[in-house]
Amino acid sequence: MIIDTEVLKLRDVFMVGGFVAVMAGFYYSTQARLDLLEGSVQRLIEAESSIVVMEERISNLDHKIDFIYDRALKAKLSTEAPAPVTRPAQ
Repeated sequence: MIIDTEVLKLRDVFMVGGFVAVMAGFYYSTQARLDLLEGSVQRLIEAESSIVVMEERISNLDHKIDFIYDRALKAKLSTEAPAPVTRPAQ
């Protein structure tokens, strides 16, 4: 293949090479940013699943605390002595 130097000037070669270099840089920088975003999304998904587990545990503990409070309140009411009857002052 013979390249006609009158048709293809040196500035044209540099222009095409520069365009190719810019596009390659854009591709690789975009790929690196996408990889970082995918890693962030993965960490958020893992954090979300652990938050769901924590919410379930808190809900269970809340029910247990309510149960213990009700039992303690009933026990306190059943062990209290009735108030003594006082006679009116004469």
